[in-house]
Amino acid sequence: MNRSITRRLSPNVALELLAALANRLRHTDEMLRHSATRNVNVEEAARLTLADRAADIIAEFGGSWKFIIAAVLFFNVWVLINTLLLANSGFDPYPYLLLSTGINMLAVLQAPIILMSQNRQAHKDRLRSEIDYQINLKNELALNEILERLKTLEREYLQLTSDKRPE
Repeated sequence: MNRSITRRLSPNVALELLAALANRLRHTDEMLRHSATRNVNVEEAARLTLADRAADIIAEFGGSWKFIIAAVLFFNVWVLINTLLLANSGFDPYPYLLLSTGINMLAVLQAPIILMSQNRQAHKDRLRSEIDYQINLKNELALNEILERLKTLEREYLQLTSDKRPE
């Protein structure tokens, strides 16, 4: 019986228990990586259709400086061609109704495509948030379990030390 008490009071036992808890936490984290953690980008890419990929490419280009610069250059060239070079016989004379119609059609088509891309991005963000919540919850539960075990160890240690004291 004295041997079991001395083993319990030994600091090596506490260290072994902490090492075992740390190993279990590592094992739990590894399990979480395989069960709760998912790569959102991979999951989304697997679900994308050709139309979705095209919408993403169009939205990426439509929301870039390249698009703005190209559009400004195109509009200026259009106006210059129809105003200066083809002064009396321009195919789209001032007030450039053909250009205005083209711009309106571009806006009508580009807006829903950009919105589709943004909706997919919002879905990815929600999925990321859900995964983060699951991981945080599981880690919190694992840490609470470790704290409870440490409290139990502390109570047992205090109980054993108080029983061992001669009074």
